[in-house]
Amino acid sequence: MKTILCIDDDAWVLDILRQALIPRGYRVLVTTSTTAGSSILQHEKVDLVLLDLNMPKKHGLEIYREIEATTPVPVLFVTGCTRMFIEEADKFRLEYAKELHAARTELLAKPFTVAQLHRAVEDLIGKGTVGLVIPEDSASPPPDIWDRLRELYERCISGVNS
Repeated sequence: MKTILCIDDDAWVLDILRQALIPRGYRVLVTTSTTAGSSILQHEKVDLVLLDLNMPKKHGLEIYREIEATTPVPVLFVTGCTRMFIEEADKFRLEYAKELHAARTELLAKPFTVAQLHRAVEDLIGKGTVGLVIPEDSASPPPDIWDRLRELYERCISGVNS
């Protein structure tokens, strides 16, 4: 079974990611700790890291550099606050182009649909385990997933406008 490590400072975003990916046949590990990721990578075989960029204690690019130096693994940057692209767009584009153009990385902007998440993950590591028996209570995303993603988007937009 392919394993995905999700690192995000919002626990409910991690919950959404788990609920969207487990039914697709992936093993999903989650942490809100910006320091726990490298420890998990030392003890677990991870096929993909979903990594938030804007976190309070350590920026996602710094975490990416640590991951790349110790355990090269594909990374899907998942970021919701578009203000980063507005305020620091040129700086980010240059940094992304310089460091990540040859690496196995992609960028998925929040809010995203579950279908977009599935497509991005599958593009990087392929489909999950076929025929996996999934408990009924985790077989589909929660009914409020769209409301939760909309709330995240609105929080990010309000940060841009404030």
